[in-house]
Amino acid sequence: MKLTINVDGGSRGNPGPAAYGCYVQGAGPIPIRLKGRLGNTTNNVAEYHGLIRALEKAIELGADEVQILADSELMVRQMTGVYRVKNDKIIPLHKAATELAGQLGKVRYQHVYREQNSQADALCNEALDDPRMPDEPLGLLHAKAAPSRIQAVPASTQKPTTKSTSEYAKVKLQGSLISLLSLKKTKSWAVVVNGVSWNLSLARVTASMKPGDQVTVLGELVMHQSQPVVRVKSIKKSETEE
Repeated sequence: MKLTINVDGGSRGNPGPAAYGCYVQGAGPIPIRLKGRLGNTTNNVAEYHGLIRALEKAIELGADEVQILADSELMVRQMTGVYRVKNDKIIPLHKAATELAGQLGKVRYQHVYREQNSQADALCNEALDDPRMPDEPLGLLHAKAAPSRIQAVPASTQKPTTKSTSEYAKVKLQGSLISLLSLKKTKSWAVVVNGVSWNLSLARVTASMKPGDQVTVLGELVMHQSQPVVRVKSIKKSETEE
């Protein structure tokens, strides 16, 4: 399935009350309209949330090709690698969007002018004008809007199994499980904590676990191809959610 999605986000004030809108075409004869309020944040954060919601919807619909149209030239150039992402608030959102795009077969980004993005812009303004609409959590929809739940575990509390692993930092993550596809179409796993995805290595995911489940992961933080990866010691569904 090929989708064309117009995305927009904005705030009244910078920062100020913010929202996003997405106009999805290609899933059927009637376009899908998405909109949401985000509380007080910046224009750029709101733009990225429009993109994240669009990619989440594309995955939900089973799309294998997506064209993203946005009037944020900055976001389009960052997602295509022309610009580096330097803002601390944007870095985790850019990473989350990149991880989502990796679950789709092909994603293309195109900058358009505001008049060519009128449907998404209208949805964004509808959300801003609706005081009854509750604010969505920042980040992925299935990730909690809560303080960071990545906890360092003192090395003294866990005896290393071998000398070679004693140098790695022990970590505990609590977040949402997501599945990823490699270039060979094999499934791998990650955990999303506050909109940031942490790739898992040696994760024994049971048949009872599915993407979106809240899980607790114990493991070691290692570097693989210059990227942080969690080498999993144990993974299980979270019994309770704070």
